Amino acid sequence: MTKVKKIFAAAIVFTLLVGILINSSIEKANASIQNIDDSETQINYIPIEVKDYVKVPDFINKLSPKERERFLLDLELSEQISKLSKSIKDKNIDIGGIYQDNTNRKIVIQVLNDNQKQAIQDLGVSDKYLIYEYVKYSNTDLKKFEASINDAVRSKLIEGVTAYWIDVKENKLVVAVDDYSSEKTLINYVNQDALKLAKISLVTD
Repeated sequence: MTKVKKIFAAAIVFTLLVGILINSSIEKANASIQNIDDSETQINYIPIEVKDYVKVPDFINKLSPKERERFLLDLELSEQISKLSKSIKDKNIDIGGIYQDNTNRKIVIQVLNDNQKQAIQDLGVSDKYLIYEYVKYSNTDLKKFEASINDAVRSKLIEGVTAYWIDVKENKLVVAVDDYSSEKTLINYVNQDALKLAKISLVTD
């Protein structure tokens, strides 16, 4: 092959390579534009009422639409629980408690009777996210039981109690004991149907 032919062949190869690189760059650019469009679509997917008062973290764009919707709903529920708790406290409505139902994505309000339910509805709270649950004991009742156990433990009237706390969902006072036979003594301080016994196992290496 002559020198001229070699130069001509090299020029053809170079032209082809440049063409391939240009096409590849165009495809990458189009892909980037598509990604930007997808990202914008995902951002617009955020409900307007939530977007108005929530500053969306950067990481939220990495979530799927379903994960994002769940995250924002949890955020909204947390804010609603905070506002609702304050309103109920300000009106001195002695309910059982409030907690979030993670399965149904609802706020559960424990009321003792229909009058309490009506009093909460009179606050103007939307029922959109609410579930009313009827319970026997108010939060004040459970705190009194807790205080009774606390005094008895400190006075050494009860032995074998390792911890105690209010379980809002169960509407009970949970008492962790060494031996379940302690119930006979504990019911002198807590109504039996408000008492839940438990054992705490220490994990050691």
